[in-house]
Amino acid sequence: MTDYRRDKGSLRTADKGKISAADIRKMRAAGKAIIYDSNTHTESTRPLEDVIKDFLEVYKLGPKYTKASVEAAWSKVVGEYISSHTAKTYFADGILTVYLDSAVLRNELMFARTNLIRYLNEEIGNETVKDVKIR
Repeated sequence: MTDYRRDKGSLRTADKGKISAADIRKMRAAGKAIIYDSNTHTESTRPLEDVIKDFLEVYKLGPKYTKASVEAAWSKVVGEYISSHTAKTYFADGILTVYLDSAVLRNELMFARTNLIRYLNEEIGNETVKDVKIR
């Protein structure tokens, strides 16, 4: 694990020298993360996206993250009005199940299911949603 300690405006790794706050800001702006390997006592930088993916994989949080991403994408894709009429959303095995409190909206969204799937997958960034069930 990475061990960072505060040292008057900069970070200091457990075995290495100081990393200035300016260097940290530059690396954050570039989307990089500082990785310190305590086994080999070396530092390297990796894209933050890769670090987050590794974190989700190691702690087995991938499915929960996907579920939260899909449910958040639903609110973004359908907008505030339809989102306010959404009672519950469930995501499992590529199927998003949405419970609405309006029969009229339910009927309209049934006709737009294929577009909803496409918009949700575009918002998420991959082909996660295979089907949408509206109830």
